[in-house]
Amino acid sequence: MIEKVFYQKAKSDADLMAMLPGGVTTEWNTNGELPRAIVSYNFTNNVNNPVDSGSVSIDIFVRGNSVITVKEIAQKFVALFDRHLAYTDDTGNTVRFYYAGGGFVSEPDPQFTHYSLDFNVRYLRG
Repeated sequence: MIEKVFYQKAKSDADLMAMLPGGVTTEWNTNGELPRAIVSYNFTNNVNNPVDSGSVSIDIFVRGNSVITVKEIAQKFVALFDRHLAYTDDTGNTVRFYYAGGGFVSEPDPQFTHYSLDFNVRYLRG
């Protein structure tokens, strides 16, 4: 459910998609186009509470040493998701994303610049 909400919101932003010719995906492909954002999710199900929580991590990769490009993409994700409310299509329940932090990640291959973002997520279960 949260994955669908995240992808719909990210892919509906034309500016973000123009910055990411490699797209937003959950898989790394060494032959793929860059810049690219790779997304991973971690969620917990709280049986006794209708509010669940989790996290979304976004790893942004650009070719070369383009710090400006990767920071612009990261700032776009933060502007798009931090404290923003989204609704699920299937139940109409609310999902809220909160920016938790981010920063550069050291890469062994100088061919890539890597920046990671983390968001906390809270949502009502249907």
